[in-house]
Amino acid sequence: MSGSQWYFAVDGQQRGPVSSLDLRKLAKLNKLKPTDLVWKDGLPEWIPAQKITGLFTDTAEAAPRPVVTAVSEAQVPRQTSPQSHPAPSQPRKVAAASLPVAEEISEDDDEDITLTRLPQKTAPMKKKIKLDPKAAGKVEYAGFWLRVVASIIDSFIRGVIGGALSGGTNRVLVLALESMHVNPLITVFIAVSVSMIMGIAISCAYDVFQETSDTQATMGKAMLGLKVTDLNGEKLEVLTAVIRHFAKYVSVFTFGIGFLMAGFTEKKQALHDLIAGTLVVRVKN
Repeated sequence: MSGSQWYFAVDGQQRGPVSSLDLRKLAKLNKLKPTDLVWKDGLPEWIPAQKITGLFTDTAEAAPRPVVTAVSEAQVPRQTSPQSHPAPSQPRKVAAASLPVAEEISEDDDEDITLTRLPQKTAPMKKKIKLDPKAAGKVEYAGFWLRVVASIIDSFIRGVIGGALSGGTNRVLVLALESMHVNPLITVFIAVSVSMIMGIAISCAYDVFQETSDTQATMGKAMLGLKVTDLNGEKLEVLTAVIRHFAKYVSVFTFGIGFLMAGFTEKKQALHDLIAGTLVVRVKN
């Protein structure tokens, strides 16, 4: 039976995966502290390393072994990645209430780790870890040309929407100004200015509304199976989406070099992604 693969977090940064034996070695070398968080597939959430009996062998031998209640792995919700921790759909039946999940490392590192329960001594940790979803092999970043095609689709859709709204608004505005006998040059200036402002507003609303929705993608990206996330793989906040949108103008002012950066940066981020702290990834079916 193959050993479990563990992930651990040091100073808020995810590491791993490592085997059970390697995890014990890290603890022995003091590279893994009792307060550091650990996770493996099958755990409902990240837990402090000190909750794993047998990991810190010196402590485990010095202290009397607490009475534990065995819990089968079938009772623990299976998770597909270390960055999501939903609560169990059904409460687990245990002898005592509010008992956190702990782990016991067996002597043979080729054997799966047996789940046990230990009495709760501290409240569940609330610290949010900054995870890199790529570490678990669950994320595929969107390539440059795929993003170009999505951008072309979005530009067409934005053009249709913007043309309909600004065109109608300008028609009414020009007629109103002409009826007031405003200088034709001033009329043209006002009409062009209104069109530009409306274009910027429509474009911003188009991006922000869709990228903060449940789909996390504009229509062009959604058609190609892409979505926009923050660096933790989560849905964007409205402010982040706004920053990302207007940061695109910085890429424009760099003669498009900011957009080309998506072709050679590590996580295929364009300049506006680096500024806003966002990623464009492919949606896993």
